[in-house]
Amino acid sequence: MIKLLIHGCHGKMGRTLSQMALSGDAFAVAAGVDKFPDTYKTPFPVYGHIGDCDGQAEVVIDFSRPEALPPLVDWCRRMKKPLIVATTGLTQSDHALLREASGTIPIFQAANMSLGVNLIMDLVAQAACVLGDHFDIEILEMHHNQKIDAPSGTALALADSVNSAFSGDKRYVYGRCSRTQRRDSAEIGIHAIRGGTLVGEHQVHFIGTDEVVEIAHRAQSKRIFAQGALEAAAFIKSKSAGFYTMKDLMLEHSAVTQLYIEEEQALVTLHGLPAGDAAANLFVALAREKINIDMISQTAPDGGRVVLSFTLPLRDADRSEQVIGQAGIPSSRIDIRRDIVKLTVEGPGMARQTGVASRFASALTRCGIGIEAITTSETKISGCVDASCRDSAANALTEAFGL
Repeated sequence: MIKLLIHGCHGKMGRTLSQMALSGDAFAVAAGVDKFPDTYKTPFPVYGHIGDCDGQAEVVIDFSRPEALPPLVDWCRRMKKPLIVATTGLTQSDHALLREASGTIPIFQAANMSLGVNLIMDLVAQAACVLGDHFDIEILEMHHNQKIDAPSGTALALADSVNSAFSGDKRYVYGRCSRTQRRDSAEIGIHAIRGGTLVGEHQVHFIGTDEVVEIAHRAQSKRIFAQGALEAAAFIKSKSAGFYTMKDLMLEHSAVTQLYIEEEQALVTLHGLPAGDAAANLFVALAREKINIDMISQTAPDGGRVVLSFTLPLRDADRSEQVIGQAGIPSSRIDIRRDIVKLTVEGPGMARQTGVASRFASALTRCGIGIEAITTSETKISGCVDASCRDSAANALTEAFGL
């Protein structure tokens, strides 16, 4: 059970968060802080200032106001408590304060705690990359009539995600009532609507010639933001000092999402290949023959020689041997395994999660499966095993990564 301190506990989000935290067995509310501590009766103590708290909580969640941030950060640093900042309307100095504090404690900050909103952050960036300057981009956000900041922090975060596809070259235009010139392609329009009890809606419009692409998110309850904050609390509790976002949380859950199996593969190993341009010349010759190679690895030069290995489709093994021979490499230095299966695990979260290669190798070695070759990238690990081990290797990796 994770003990929480809710900063801003009597606000709308604070009350929603405390109700959800107390409704299950995973969380407890050790204390709350609010400018008006006696507004509501709660089953936990509520203090008027963060400095009055005794530090029994394990994680602090902030749904208050930006002006309350400095003393909160100072307290969390002194008490060595992880801090989740879900307050919107932060200034550049606020962000700088959080970045600086993340050097000593875990800081989790998000303009919007909804998993769905953070998913569309990635979607709008992808759309911007594909559609480019051929489409005008306009962002519309709608919230209840009590919301103070405009545009919302989420709208600005969406604009930043879109702008990342343009290396930050787009400029933001807030409304158009005072403008008397035509729109140009360097703009991202951002518009705010306030009314009634709207929880929150964000729309990103990519408007082209004769077509419009819309990506939208509609919040139907404040519970989605509280749920995101609770997931962030579970995520950050055991983290070391650093700055974390919803992307880190989402990627941790998607470290490995796919397993690919490629049969009828061959593993080519060239021993004692001259260091220098020999490998490049060989790759050119193979490409000329339309032979596709993968899993390329090379040792560091030793005495002017290297060991080079790569995989290719089994159907191309004989032809590749001819190409290699024509490159002047003697057959005594060529080793081709024709009974190989290539297994690949892949996932976006691998770029930020340690230990994936260890789990990959350990899963196979526990089953007595030898790895003939292995290569990695930020989001992918591939390994070659004997074809006779195909099923047992696939089962081992499936179990190891919960696929």
